[in-house]
Amino acid sequence: MTHTVLLVDDEPYILSSLQRGFEFRNETFETLSASSAREALVILEAKDIDLVITDQDMPGMSGTELLAEIHKKYPDTVRYMLTGQGTLDVAIQAINSGAISRFFTKPCIIADLAMSIRQSLEHKALTAAAKQLLQTVKKQSTELERLERQHPGITDVKTDHEGFITAEHDETSLEELLQELRRKSQGAER
Repeated sequence: MTHTVLLVDDEPYILSSLQRGFEFRNETFETLSASSAREALVILEAKDIDLVITDQDMPGMSGTELLAEIHKKYPDTVRYMLTGQGTLDVAIQAINSGAISRFFTKPCIIADLAMSIRQSLEHKALTAAAKQLLQTVKKQSTELERLERQHPGITDVKTDHEGFITAEHDETSLEELLQELRRKSQGAER
């Protein structure tokens, strides 16, 4: 499964530098870029984006405002800030808006950023798989409850001391069962 990372910065050389760095490292995720927050929102409407990395200082809408908007509309999208304005106030604003997963300052080491992205994408994939499994278990549980209502005792399973499913042992021999079946069938013919 290919993941998509959206890079948002109003400085084209930053976008191209990040994309070249990821390509050089042979990263498996796809990268898209946007030169403004508005453009990023248009891309997010058109395509599933797994992770967004944005600058803080951009014309029109700041990075924290963009991340807060993404958090509201696309809560499963991982959100990073990569900014040259690495002040405590900016970090606090991003954290308080609930919009940020990681905070990086420019210049950053591309290997560290790439490793963080891979970890976040892996975590996101595991979380999605866990949600899918939970949904499957809930459906199965509902089906078992329905079957138990229709056929009481159907879900009563006997296990041995090691947890293996066992059949109830009946002392009736095969010959006795056959004789009983013959009697019943002869009684039905009369």
